[in-house]
Amino acid sequence: MKTINLSFRRYFLDYFLLKQDFYGDVIDIGGKKANTRGIFKPPFEKVKSWKFCNIDPNVEPDYLCSASEIPVEQGTFDVGLICEVIEHLEKPKEVLKESYRIIKPGGKFIGSVPFMYPLHADPYDFQRWTEQKLVSELEEAGFSEIKVYHMGGTLAVVWDMLRIKFESGGVLTRLGRLILKILSIFILNYYKGKEEQSFNNTSGFFFIAKRA
Repeated sequence: MKTINLSFRRYFLDYFLLKQDFYGDVIDIGGKKANTRGIFKPPFEKVKSWKFCNIDPNVEPDYLCSASEIPVEQGTFDVGLICEVIEHLEKPKEVLKESYRIIKPGGKFIGSVPFMYPLHADPYDFQRWTEQKLVSELEEAGFSEIKVYHMGGTLAVVWDMLRIKFESGGVLTRLGRLILKILSIFILNYYKGKEEQSFNNTSGFFFIAKRA
């Protein structure tokens, strides 16, 4: 029986990333060259270059710097990627504007943000954005043709909450893991074919935008 070993949020993130067409020069803002999670792996063989920008030296970034000041020329990259990062930014507006600056005209900007998902430090967690807020901020930065996808509904949100609750250890955890495995089979089957539907309650949003 197939189960979700990570979170349903990670399941949806992998689902959308695997559907994307990456090409040319790509910058992965906040991405990790080492210690990655999930099944998505950068398709290095399909792109000209894939560069990582991060403030953590332990993940071996190509650019060890703030995402608001990336040391490259304007219009350097064909595709920008920023997954599970915006919630950790003290000044997200600056980072979105910087992302717009370094992407070529006609290039793509792809990313994700959590919504109904527990607080998590990496190193800090500052905000949760609604779909309307996400679109507004992307438009303000200059992006257009914005598409936003919901990353699961209520069942996925509840499952992830329960998983985090039961993963600490002990007898309750063993019982919890058994319950979660059974639930994951049901929920996975429920979402098959519905990954791109909209839900009132969602763990977060995946977006695709263009640099005008």
